[in-house]
Amino acid sequence: MKHLKASAALIAAAAILSACGGNNGAQQTAGTSAQVTAVEQTTAAAASSAEESKPEETTAEEKKLSASETYTCGDYEYTLSEALDNTVMITKYNGSDSILEIPAELDGYRVDMLEIGSFKNCDFLKEVSFAEGITELRIRSFVGCHSLEKVTFPASLTRCVLINAFKEENYAFTNSLKTVVFNSVPRMEQWSDLKFDEVIFNCDIHDDSNICVNAQKYILSEGVENIGSKAFNISGAIKPEFVLPKSLKKIPEKAFIVDCITVTIPDTVEEVSEDAFRGKDLNITFKGREYSKNNLDMLVRAVSGVGFNAVEPAAEELEYHYDAALEGVVITGYKGTEEAIRFPTELDGDPVKSIKLDRTKLKCIEIPEGVTSIFGSNESYSSIEQITLPESLEIIGDAAFTSVSCPEIVIPGHVTEIRNLAFSNSKIESIVIPDSVTNIGAWAFTDCSNLKSVTLPAGNVTIGAEAFSFCKSLTEITIPEGYKEVPCFLSCTNLKTVNLPESLETIATGTFYNCESLESITIPSNVKSIDGFYCCKSLKEINLPDGLESIGMSAFKGCYLLRKLDVPDSVTKIYSGAFDDNKGITVTYKGKEYNYTNMSDLYNLF
Repeated sequence: MKHLKASAALIAAAAILSACGGNNGAQQTAGTSAQVTAVEQTTAAAASSAEESKPEETTAEEKKLSASETYTCGDYEYTLSEALDNTVMITKYNGSDSILEIPAELDGYRVDMLEIGSFKNCDFLKEVSFAEGITELRIRSFVGCHSLEKVTFPASLTRCVLINAFKEENYAFTNSLKTVVFNSVPRMEQWSDLKFDEVIFNCDIHDDSNICVNAQKYILSEGVENIGSKAFNISGAIKPEFVLPKSLKKIPEKAFIVDCITVTIPDTVEEVSEDAFRGKDLNITFKGREYSKNNLDMLVRAVSGVGFNAVEPAAEELEYHYDAALEGVVITGYKGTEEAIRFPTELDGDPVKSIKLDRTKLKCIEIPEGVTSIFGSNESYSSIEQITLPESLEIIGDAAFTSVSCPEIVIPGHVTEIRNLAFSNSKIESIVIPDSVTNIGAWAFTDCSNLKSVTLPAGNVTIGAEAFSFCKSLTEITIPEGYKEVPCFLSCTNLKTVNLPESLETIATGTFYNCESLESITIPSNVKSIDGFYCCKSLKEINLPDGLESIGMSAFKGCYLLRKLDVPDSVTKIYSGAFDDNKGITVTYKGKEYNYTNMSDLYNLF
């Protein structure tokens, strides 16, 4: 407009010049000069007038919004926010992006709220993030966004409120939302009733964060170095898994106030407070070993690498007597207050030969050289975390280490006997039984639920009933050459691989009862009798060698997945019930097939 007015002024000036024609040359020159000056003045005046008439431009900060008006900026409609001055609330999104970043400003006004229904039925939305610069958010509704799976919050966010989040008609997020990502830990309000698949933190978590968002998994990304006290405060029946980064070095007190938790602490963590985990059901793993609320002190020591400092007690703190048969002293009790002791080598001038532990609260014991036997008294020794045994030891007696919390015990190379219940219900994770051992008693390792690895001694060792029953973490076992019968692995429910020696002759009743993970096994050629696979629910494949003579009454009962079995002609006895509880099996014997409908005919042959 300014340029149009200036042009009009020039046209008017030209008309004036034209009207001045017909004068002499000098007069024309002087007149022309005066006329040009007049044109210039007229042009300047016109330009000035145009500039003055131009409307003033206003910045976004100077614009005054009306609370009753709705404004448009790009794909967004917005109004003046109810909550904070000079902030706006998004009322509607008119775009179609599946991956969307919600801006921090609209027309220069800071966004702080999403109104009810602002993203209603945006079913195309898959991921939403909020732009850096947003410091506070009040989220009202993504109802009907059934494809929305991920929401990411910015590092600038300090407060996030879900308004009316849990009223049926005003859900803040739909149930499709699986992942929430935080680049800072804001103050969270009205989040506790939401549940997600995973929550990811790309930031340190400061003291008193009291994160209450419920999820199946919490992931702290690599680079996170600090977790504060009272970082997480989560209650409820959900049992979440926490994934911690290698960049983490310390877990302080009350970091995880969580009713139920499963977490693996990275090897790089250098310090864990004894009060770091508060909850009813704690499943904590560090360097392959498992810890619970009952042995967090062991975890603290394991992480710090600081062990016990055992002291030798005074004679008056011990209960003992002289045993003539042993030609030495038998210690039967400890009355002191230390948690870690080293038993003496002699008392009253006589050598200590045996130790029989009574009820104790000791956490660490060291048995001195010269002691040849150690016994228990059917008490639980769950407080014991560390045991050192001498090379002189020959007998590990009945219930010697029942329920001990040691993850590992080294059995010396001169031990010949491991008697009944010796390690029953203990927390040992691996055991190497030396070749010097010739007898393993009944239930010697029963209920060792953490036992993952067993090395058996060579030779034909005598092994009592159910010696390794209910070892539910055991996945593989190798029976050495020389064994004629397999030890009992009843209800070792995760046992998948069994290696049997050629020396084997018998697989007795109940040997692999309820080993429900065992899928296949090769039977050596010298086996004459089988009655040991009752309720092996996953067993699909097994060979029966030529030379087999007898199949017991529960040999393959309840092996639901075993569909075909060829019985060699050498078999002279099949007991009734051997193949019961399996409607899908077909047994072939001497060229004839037997199934569920006529299996009794097979039994009647014998």
